[in-house]
Amino acid sequence: MKKTNGVFALLGLIILSVALQSFLYTLLLSLGLTEHRAFWLTHWYELVLVGGSLWFLIRIPLNLWRRQLLGTDLWAAVTLAFLVLTSFHHASFSWGLQGLRYCALFVLGYLAIRPLPTASLYRPLVLLTVLFSGKVALLALVERRFPLFYWSHLIPHFPTSWGWGNFTVVEAQRSVSLLAGPNQLGSFLIPGLLFSLQQAFHTKRLERALWLLGSGIIGLGIVASLSRAAWLGAAAALIYFVTARSWKYFSPLVVTAILIVLLAAGIGLLQLSQQPRWRDVILHGSSQTEHQISLTNAMHMVSERRNDPVVFLFGSGAGTAGPLSLKTGTATIPESWYLQLWLENGLVSLLAWLVFFASLIRLSMRRNNVALAATLIGLSVTALFLHTFADNPGVAVLVAILCAITASTAPATRES
Repeated sequence: MKKTNGVFALLGLIILSVALQSFLYTLLLSLGLTEHRAFWLTHWYELVLVGGSLWFLIRIPLNLWRRQLLGTDLWAAVTLAFLVLTSFHHASFSWGLQGLRYCALFVLGYLAIRPLPTASLYRPLVLLTVLFSGKVALLALVERRFPLFYWSHLIPHFPTSWGWGNFTVVEAQRSVSLLAGPNQLGSFLIPGLLFSLQQAFHTKRLERALWLLGSGIIGLGIVASLSRAAWLGAAAALIYFVTARSWKYFSPLVVTAILIVLLAAGIGLLQLSQQPRWRDVILHGSSQTEHQISLTNAMHMVSERRNDPVVFLFGSGAGTAGPLSLKTGTATIPESWYLQLWLENGLVSLLAWLVFFASLIRLSMRRNNVALAATLIGLSVTALFLHTFADNPGVAVLVAILCAITASTAPATRES
């Protein structure tokens, strides 16, 4: 029991630390700490994930002999191997190491947690996820009534460059809450929305009403982020969730009504997009054009690399695309996690990552974990338009932990 409690405390601390990483780093700097100390105090979990992953990799031969490895585990190890090899391709050791922190965090999180005794921790961690997501979403809604840059008013020396007031769509402010930005906020709340709904379907009366209330608050938090990628991801996740649960919990009439509501919402958005003010909110003004240009340029770069098979297959190395390129000076932002992975780590790494991710979706379906499968599907959609698994460590590590725990759950004790 003590060992299990210790593991739960560690995982809970990792989840909260990663989600609040940007806020805590800025807070520590405002308190006078150096950048070096603030960095390690907010990135300590990376050492835990690397150490846990190495321990898992070392034990692969033993686990193979004991037949304790899943196909998903092997694909995670293969994906990590390709990411490590290609991150240092055409890049210095320092940049390669930093790039690996961006591109491999999700895989490291999965591998590091797999050896831990976590089978009994799924429900407590789901509860922690929903409660924390609800508080983050509630702040995202409440802060819309606060003055701009309110953190600088509450905490001495806190910079005005962080938080509420720094992100707008034309004239509309985008909620940030405690995350690094509105896109990070919207994506981070997707798991909480799905798991809250899943809990609602397994409870009754007052408890069900409370879970549904939490789902509503989290859903409004996603809306307040004004993140179109998060909206699309949440919509895709909800459609799968409703479809997967329909035959067991809903009559065909109820399912039809829900799908009609979703269709009506889509038509309503199309109608609103005809009005100038709402069109700016939905299309994000000029950023829509900039986003399309970035995607087009990235796809053009991929096409040009067909003349260089080595770079096409193994990438141009860390720091040549994605968030890290802002530090290296190349500033190639493809606005898509998949294109970033292809440009930096090559087609081989992209295919390995896709197979690994698909195996996680299949595993969650086989374990009858509909909320996790829906979450993975939703995040795969957001990753089409955002660097979800690179610049949003909060959701990457959270979902990796839940996937690892689900993998540790025997099929005979399926988690609903």
